[in-house]
Amino acid sequence: MNRISCLLVLTLAAACGGSGSSQVALSARAGTAASTAATAAGQQSQPLDLGNGIILTHLRVVLSEVKLEGTASTDAGTTGDEVEFKTAPMLLDLAGASLDNGTTQQITISDVKAGTYREIKFKIHKLSSSDPGVASDAALAAMASHSIIVDGTIDGTAFTFTSAVDAQQQAEGTFNFGDGSHAMTLNLDASTWFGGTGASRLDPRVGGNQSAIENNIQKSFKAFQDDDHNGREDHS
Repeated sequence: MNRISCLLVLTLAAACGGSGSSQVALSARAGTAASTAATAAGQQSQPLDLGNGIILTHLRVVLSEVKLEGTASTDAGTTGDEVEFKTAPMLLDLAGASLDNGTTQQITISDVKAGTYREIKFKIHKLSSSDPGVASDAALAAMASHSIIVDGTIDGTAFTFTSAVDAQQQAEGTFNFGDGSHAMTLNLDASTWFGGTGASRLDPRVGGNQSAIENNIQKSFKAFQDDDHNGREDHS
């Protein structure tokens, strides 16, 4: 069986003017490793089959404190230049067509300074009822005290995996945002979460597997520049 990946794509579409600032739209999409913006329109909606008896049908992740970390050389050495996208929690809610045909979910828009960035930082956020926006957003409120909820089936039986992991994440790369439009892709490979093809299966219904699954989730994020929006790393 082929290994199928769930790719969570954060697209940064930047329009830079002479002022040296960019307005950046932060969006998300999901798909298999073969599902890119160029081919997604012709694909049929389908669940994500991990190849080990586990099929994912609905994926929700709460993120907060999304930032870009830049670097600049000076006579005294290298300094950091941090740009914050959004502090308040935001929900990536991906199901049905959104899981496999490249449907884009816009999250937020922010102004950033043109330049070179070396890292994207964010937090997998355990939601609290006191967090901004929760009282007025039913989808966020439904996450209760969780940061991650995954629905699916295992050997044909429905399951729901929940996590309250609250962890800072970072993904390194080289992201050059000059004048014009740019994009960055953050890949979330869900095929690794529960073992996947070629690895020992982690049954999400077994409490003893909770820590290993959460570790797999935290290790599954990768980032790269993707100006042509095809879901693959750009090469000069």
